[in-house]
Amino acid sequence: MGWDDTAPDLLAANALSAAQNAQLERMVLEHLVVGEKSLRIYDVGRQHIDALIASSASKKPSTHPVVHSFPAVLSDAEMAKIGDVSPKFGLCIPDKDGSALVFAGIRNYTRRVELDAKAVKAIVPSMDFESVIGVVNDRRMTYDAVWLPKTGRYLYVLADYPQDATSDFPAQSHLALERGLTKTMGVPLTPVDLFPAVQGLYDAPDGDVVELGFITDDDSVKHLKARQGKKCLRKDGYHTAGATFVGNALLPFRIAVRWQRKLNGLLTVQPEVLLPGTSRTIYGTNNRLYDCVLRNSLGLRDLILIKSKLSPHI
Repeated sequence: MGWDDTAPDLLAANALSAAQNAQLERMVLEHLVVGEKSLRIYDVGRQHIDALIASSASKKPSTHPVVHSFPAVLSDAEMAKIGDVSPKFGLCIPDKDGSALVFAGIRNYTRRVELDAKAVKAIVPSMDFESVIGVVNDRRMTYDAVWLPKTGRYLYVLADYPQDATSDFPAQSHLALERGLTKTMGVPLTPVDLFPAVQGLYDAPDGDVVELGFITDDDSVKHLKARQGKKCLRKDGYHTAGATFVGNALLPFRIAVRWQRKLNGLLTVQPEVLLPGTSRTIYGTNNRLYDCVLRNSLGLRDLILIKSKLSPHI
């Protein structure tokens, strides 16, 4: 059912018209830019962005094997043969709102998986386990991107961030792309501090707050989640009652906001941005937040939407 039934139909010869095939290819490419990403924003000025847009149209793809079949995903055997690869340029995607430079790479990483404690007990009967966590070595292709908007002074770097990976995973891509951009533009880059956007998104009237970490006036740390259903934590009974009790003296340090966007009047897309601050970010001497996380985004319009929500607060 679902994708298992749909994929063969789409891939069958003459299943799609030329226009439908072009639209599908465009959607796949756009998803490479925005799907499950860590986002950093850089204030580089309009002149540098215009220069990058002008040069991107004629930019040649890398000759590295990792992009030979771009945007197709290499097999496990092919990735094992090639090994780890830092981001290599694959394609420029022009759009009415800007240009996206897409890079492909290969990353080996470890992920934690929870094992069946009873099954482990059967193998080692002399020991009892409350929980068993295993570490798995995994390898996957990465698709990172640089978004160059046609207006504004900010440049956006999006690094692949699988949900089962640690924060070290996107950090490697961010570092590689930052070095490349610094070399190209000839100026050092420092990400914009996103921490002010935590309070800004909390105070904003739109979007559903689906995760919230905050400190009360008595220094109690709370962390609430509400991704199931249509609940918004701004309107949560416990939360609003608590805010009233303490005179709205709640200091948010972590927030995830989800918006809804209609696609072709049929499909509802729910792009989400998470600003993963910690309670230490509020009181620390270096209270900066340089990364946010994009989830559930489908295409460039979702990136434009999230960009518009973050921009007033940075």
